[in-house]
Order: sequence, then structure tokens, then C-alpha cells
Amino acid sequence: MSPQNNDYSSVDGVLFNKDKTIILAYAKYKIQTAYAIPNGVTSIGESTFSWGSGLTSINIPDSVTGIGEFAFSQCSGLTSINIPSGVTSIERYAFYGCKGLTSINIPDGVKSISESVFEGCNGLISINIPSGLTSIGESAFEGCRSLTNINIPSSVISIAAYAFSDCDSLTSINIPTGVTSIKEFTFSGCSSLTSINIPVSVTSIGYAAFGGCKSLTSVYYGGSEDEWNNMEEEFVTNESLLNANIYYNNRLTKSVVEINNDNIFLKTSINDLSEAEKQKSEVFVVLYDESGAVTDSYNAVYNGSEISGVLKNSDSVDHIKVFVWNKDGSLKPIINVPEYISL
Repeated sequence: MSPQNNDYSSVDGVLFNKDKTIILAYAKYKIQTAYAIPNGVTSIGESTFSWGSGLTSINIPDSVTGIGEFAFSQCSGLTSINIPSGVTSIERYAFYGCKGLTSINIPDGVKSISESVFEGCNGLISINIPSGLTSIGESAFEGCRSLTNINIPSSVISIAAYAFSDCDSLTSINIPTGVTSIKEFTFSGCSSLTSINIPVSVTSIGYAAFGGCKSLTSVYYGGSEDEWNNMEEEFVTNESLLNANIYYNNRLTKSVVEINNDNIFLKTSINDLSEAEKQKSEVFVVLYDESGAVTDSYNAVYNGSEISGVLKNSDSVDHIKVFVWNKDGSLKPIINVPEYISL
């Protein structure tokens, strides 16, 4: 390209805007497997690397703040990519069909995952979602067939249709308390899904939201049975919900458990307890062996929202249950279903 061109510049066959702040096109004929985007680039343009099947790794500099539509779509050989902490936007289909990607870290500045960003990334095993994320777009993770678990942060208030459809290795999911509806086909085809936590904030479940979830056995719902029955729900297209056990008034979130040779460190949270309930709650943790016999029990520290405890580890401990009861001695549970943690 002529240096006199007023709009574009080229470096080793890669097209940029004139001042080299936007990378626009990577030559598909290039035979190299790795490429480092130059420092100073702030934006990766639409379809810049799409169909670059020979690329296995791309280094993105810290100067980049935005990744455009289809930027890396169908880069099927791409196995690793770093997304710098300064990135605040990842546009739709950005990593669509990147079958070789196994893990990815989404920076804290990203507040929404756009439509089909990771659709068809069927090698993706783990993904880190930032705590400030507020929305997950349509088909964002559709067809991520190797994804076994995903932590949806409590900041998320919207999950679009098809978001996790055909994630057939996903075994459990926790819906945050700010979400009010589960859209059509959101978890359809998640054939390994065995349990899901649905908060009382959810008032509608859409067409085939859980269609084909043939392994679903346990639904932990934060509200009462009446509230569940009054929900706007497409039961006919969500047969797996009809066949699953519904546990009401469940407000425990999934725990963090760390184990060393001597101790088990437990931390979990309680959602939606009223102030009156917090005042009269008592928490204890029971340890069981493989046969279901009790091996030990502990009172746990409860600060009104979070439970924590250090438990004595032994070879006989197989699983833990967390109970939340009234302090008045009636042993009436405030949360009817304890959280069950296999070790």
C-alpha cells in the first residue's frame, strides 16, 4: 500500500487505519501460527481475523479497549488468547466458532456479553465472568459443549434466549437473584444438567427454556410452592421441570469449599432472608460419611448474609449439608432444603 494513502496503512500484509490505532484486516494467506497485535492499537475491527484457521495464538496488547463484531470468528485453530484488562466491549460473534479455545478470561470492565460471542466454542472448558457483568446476550454460550460449569455473578440481571442452549456438559447452574425471567430455549439441550437454583425474583419461564434437559432431577426455588405455581411457565414445553423434584424456599447459593489435609474451609451465602429471619437464624454444618452416617457437626459463623466455617477433615468425610434453623428451639427450618456438598 502506498505511504501516501490518506486512510489506511499496511504492515507485513496486515491492514490498519492511517494512525495504526485500529487493526482492520489480517491476511488470510499468511502461514504463521502466532501473531502479536502491535502496541498502540486500541480497537480490533469487524472480522479482522475471521476464518484465520491457521492461527493458534494471538497476543492482544494492553492498549486495546474494544473487540469488534466477528473479530476472531471461525478461527478454529486458536487455542489461547489473552483479553487485556482495559477491554470494555466485546461485540457480537467476536469468538464465534473458535473450537480450539479451552479457557478465556473476561475483563472486569466488560458489562455485557453480546449475542453469540462464544457460540460454537465447543472446546471451551472454563470461563471467568467478571463480578460487574449485568447481561448475557442471546446464544452467548450456545453449543459450548465442553463447558461443565459456569459462575454467573450476582450482578447479572438479564439472560437472553438460547444463552446456554446445547451446553450438554453443563451439570448445574445458579440463576442470580436479579434475574426476573428465564427466556425461551435458554438451557434447552443441556442434557447433563442435573440441578438448577432459581431465585424467587424469577416470575416467568419461557418456551422450551429447559427443553431436552433429560437429566434434570432437582430444582431449588427461592419462593413458596404457591409462588412457583403462580409463575408464568410453559410447562408443556418444559417437561423436565414437571419430572424434577422442586424444593421450595431454598435460598442457599453454591458454596466455596477448600480442602487441605487437616481442614475443610466452607463459605456460602443466603439470599433473600428478611431482617426478622436473620435475627432468629442459627446455622450448623453436618458432616457425613459415604453411607450417610453423621461423623461430626459444627455451629457455623453467620453474619446475616454469609456463612463460614472451618471443619475438621478426615478420610471418612464424604459430603456436607448446611442447615439454617430458627433459634427458638422449634427446629423449624428457615430454609427447607439444606445445601448438599460432595467432597
